[in-house]
Amino acid sequence: RQSILPAGHVSIGESYNNLGVYVLKQGEYEQAREYLEQALAIRADALGPSHNRVAQTQTNLGRAYEFLGDLDAALEQQEAALATFESVFGTDHWRTAEVIARTAGIYRKRAELDRAMQLTERAREINVESLGAEHPAVADNLALMGRIEADRGRIQAAEVHFRTALQILEAALDADSPRSAELREEFADVLERGGHTARADSLRALDR
Repeated sequence: RQSILPAGHVSIGESYNNLGVYVLKQGEYEQAREYLEQALAIRADALGPSHNRVAQTQTNLGRAYEFLGDLDAALEQQEAALATFESVFGTDHWRTAEVIARTAGIYRKRAELDRAMQLTERAREINVESLGAEHPAVADNLALMGRIEADRGRIQAAEVHFRTALQILEAALDADSPRSAELREEFADVLERGGHTARADSLRALDR
């Protein structure tokens, strides 16, 4: 596209964004950061800083920063994206909830657990209302709540969230789906941390 379009054309920004998302999924986080920073500069200039496509690049860039361990930069991008999503889609839209949950995950990594839980609960409430209580996105929110409670050392509370999340995923995606298996393993790890080794082993046995 660069050979036939001017360097700041919005389509060039789209290409950089798509490349950034692709290499992000491949685990090439530094390359993803470079592509997404280029995409953000082009899109913000061409579309304006408050456009939803700019916000989408910001949330993607936030993920790249998060994987690179730069939590301050990650939080800055996610919160900027969140402000735009709330303005464009509304405060109760599932796409807004998605960014809220990503922001919550960063707060969790920063060990700001109260703020992380507050945001995750908000995301879950939005998803229940807009997508339904049995949607996989709700399971993702509950799993994050379980991780936060486990970080707090509240294993019993974490267990409740993980169990409910797993029930939703197994019903929505099938018990043999990769996401269900990954959550079972994570749930088993939490049970083991709480001293429930036999229950953890029985959970893991389902995937053998």
